[in-house]
Amino acid sequence: MILFPPRVLGKFLGTIAAIAGLLTPLDAVSAMHRSDSGWMRFDSPAGWHVEMVDQTSFRYVENFELTPGGSAASDIGMLAFDPYFVLEEARQPSSVGEAEAFKAFIRARPGEQAARFSNETINGRDYFVARNTGGEFPTLYLGRATAEGLLLVAGLAGKSGNAAETRLLASLADSMRFERPPTVSSGPADAVRDWYRAMRRGDSEALDALSCGRARNLSTLIGVLTHGESARLSDVIVKAGMAFDTSELRFMTYRANDQFAVVRVAGLIRSPDGVLTPMYQHASGTGGSNMIAVNKEAGKWKVCEPLRGGSKR
Repeated sequence: MILFPPRVLGKFLGTIAAIAGLLTPLDAVSAMHRSDSGWMRFDSPAGWHVEMVDQTSFRYVENFELTPGGSAASDIGMLAFDPYFVLEEARQPSSVGEAEAFKAFIRARPGEQAARFSNETINGRDYFVARNTGGEFPTLYLGRATAEGLLLVAGLAGKSGNAAETRLLASLADSMRFERPPTVSSGPADAVRDWYRAMRRGDSEALDALSCGRARNLSTLIGVLTHGESARLSDVIVKAGMAFDTSELRFMTYRANDQFAVVRVAGLIRSPDGVLTPMYQHASGTGGSNMIAVNKEAGKWKVCEPLRGGSKR
């Protein structure tokens, strides 16, 4: 979990005058950054250090930490949040709307329970805004909705809380995009989506048809070893899976070539008792991750298995 103080800002302690000196030329100069998957992209102030953060062996996310580079000291730092990370941390169904989801995400952040919310227009764009001036480092968050109902959120922590910092964060927030690159096929993600839909409706035959040969062979082997006393693996999956609502899940092709792909599964799963839990928590409990291996067999994408350590770059 990212914390603004002290890990980010503790390394960049300086004076308010130093901040002002850094901000002035950076409003006009920027550098474009793109994530490993190509889905996430944004502009950062020229000369700033950009680092992908929050990776674990069971959860791949595309969060980025931005801090001033060079030897000049500063007490400012920014974050560009992965929209799927925002979705999972907010733990709100899509029915609540983006404004409420934004508030839930901010309140779930460490130390941000006292944040104040508003809707503001900055540099001609409408934002959901959260401010928390109660700590040593005031924080500011700007969020805006995408056409797909996701939230693009950028955050800043600094000592001054002045208009220059707001403009700087707005430049980052305005530049953020999250969409499938034109060079990345949607086929693998569509296959995983169809696999989850088949599980949800209890269709074992469709589940087998969407699974790779390795997974189908395991299903057959279970029946052989138990002399037919155990159902096929697909039947077991369907029986367990039908109790959960997976309609809130999102799917993105992380990487793909002609024969193999990795698909990221993100979002929330609703349990039989109505509790919403992020996908990665379900995956980690079974030794997997939120990344799924997909193979092409006979010209069609087939779902294989979760990848442990799939979040490593």
